[in-house]
Amino acid sequence: MTIFILSAGLSGAPQAAQRFLDVVAADLGLANVSWLNDESAAYGAAFVYGDGLILANPGPGGSLSEAGISAVEEAVRAGAVVLPVAMTVDARRPPDAAAEAQSFDCVDAARQRGIPDGDHINVAHAFSRQALARVVPTMATSRLRLFLCHRRSDGEDFVAAVDKELATIHQPFFRDLVNIQVGDAAQDAIDEALSTADVLVFFDTPDAGESAWVARELSAALGRGIPVVWVRIGEVSGRAPLPVWPSGTPHIVIENHAAALAGDGVIRALAEQILTEADALNYAHFRRARETFARIRRQARELGRDVQTLDARLQIFSTRQDSEDQPYPTRPTVHILQVFARNPTAEDQDDLIRWLSENGYGPHEAECRAFDAAVMLSPFPGGTVVFGDFGVVQPAQVYLTSLAEPTAVRGSTHDGTLLLVGAFPSAVSTHAAVIEAVQATAGTWLDLGGRIVCGGHPTFVPLLTQAIRLRGLPPDHLTVVWSRFYASDDSIDALRTQAVVVPVEGVAGDKAASLTLMRNELISASGRAVVLAVGGRTSEMGQHSPGLNEETSLARAAGLPLFALGAPGGQASLLAGDARASGWATLGNRLSDAENEEIATSEDYEEIARKIWSH
Repeated sequence: MTIFILSAGLSGAPQAAQRFLDVVAADLGLANVSWLNDESAAYGAAFVYGDGLILANPGPGGSLSEAGISAVEEAVRAGAVVLPVAMTVDARRPPDAAAEAQSFDCVDAARQRGIPDGDHINVAHAFSRQALARVVPTMATSRLRLFLCHRRSDGEDFVAAVDKELATIHQPFFRDLVNIQVGDAAQDAIDEALSTADVLVFFDTPDAGESAWVARELSAALGRGIPVVWVRIGEVSGRAPLPVWPSGTPHIVIENHAAALAGDGVIRALAEQILTEADALNYAHFRRARETFARIRRQARELGRDVQTLDARLQIFSTRQDSEDQPYPTRPTVHILQVFARNPTAEDQDDLIRWLSENGYGPHEAECRAFDAAVMLSPFPGGTVVFGDFGVVQPAQVYLTSLAEPTAVRGSTHDGTLLLVGAFPSAVSTHAAVIEAVQATAGTWLDLGGRIVCGGHPTFVPLLTQAIRLRGLPPDHLTVVWSRFYASDDSIDALRTQAVVVPVEGVAGDKAASLTLMRNELISASGRAVVLAVGGRTSEMGQHSPGLNEETSLARAAGLPLFALGAPGGQASLLAGDARASGWATLGNRLSDAENEEIATSEDYEEIARKIWSH
């Protein structure tokens, strides 16, 4: 799938259109974007079904060039999605070659946002969402479904104001479960609400840390792989400590919420900023879905299964395997796969059933079908949902695991325990990658039958407890070593319902000594574990002593093999670099140089977990 963009010069659009198109191209960076900047590129554009073409309509006195006409006609002929943009009121009519397509109206989009006509940056972002959703509807949505998480006692008025602005410029999907009391049934209610959400927006007011409901919502979102936009409101001091951190640092900070409410256009600008952050986080699922399906396709072909593209735009594929060693002729095993980078909905299920029927896949007479199962591949962890007589929605990773050969342990180097050490680096840009890495490696480890040991990190722990709960595993699959320097008795007792907790006495007034005691206990509680280092703060030009260095030194002194996950960045990446310089010997594991290099650089975290398991 390629999204072509016709330059403003070739479409006869005003010069401002080029700035608009440049923003759109940057937004669509995860897709395959191809500029048609000159006549040669426009005449030579090779469109196929599933592609898209973006062009700005000609302005007053302008006209679509012959090369532009050729490109549009070829796109229409190939069945590509043509997306015209009207920069001004008198440019709303697309050129004749694209007469059937509805133009995106920049003037109206600006009016809805209350911004001046001609300020096209925010409307360009809005168009980018629509463009991607039109070209690959299963991989993106034009209107992200937002779940607003907040504490009512000190955040209701502020969130209501933001809610109003979001509804004006974006969409009306907001769930507020304030009438449900915290209890056993609350988790099911949260899961139900989050099952249709794309992004959770957390309004971190000073009292938010006191809310068990907020903690449950954040934990559920982390466990389900739902991105969280963290908006901190108010000063840093005098706040209730958060039991769950959605990342290492807030994405947006509003120090004075009263001034923000009173300021002209401040809440509208905040709403736009929230959407921008939400888009950036949500696009990670686009990349992840493509990468996972590429591995599914590769693994299927290695098993001798033929993989064909049935509908590029709807991301529908088939796998076919001929039956062998049968005494009679047997129909091949056929799976229909549809790839999603968002949560598949009930409407998506109906659409797939309709597509299968319209394209001759059945059901036919006597309820016969030309395939065995239809699988919607979700990018999110969780259980399998059955629909109809033949369909399931399940995590793409689960389907990939079904294709993989059983992973055996090479020797007796570990007892199935993974000691997870690390934290968030200081750079905010790394935090989403760290969360993704922890979730993917830990989830795969649990699927392989392992157990996990970690410290009481306020993001890692709720992420891991949710991963265990979603898999229906007992709490003893996770051991949390938690220093009383950070944890209260109530916090420890609450966590004991979800994991094995090993409390460690802290040293009054001495954070460093308390952490050393906890890290020693981590090693003691790990048995014959393998150690995975993820993220971690660096020395930061000598301003910080990396805790990951102490953790990994203690692990190596105890003879535990170490693996440094480098792709998310932070101190683990530096450890990998140091190990590379020494020929990997300092890690003490039995993987080859090439395998250690893969762990240090690859973002294929599930495969990394399997490689470590087989160590």
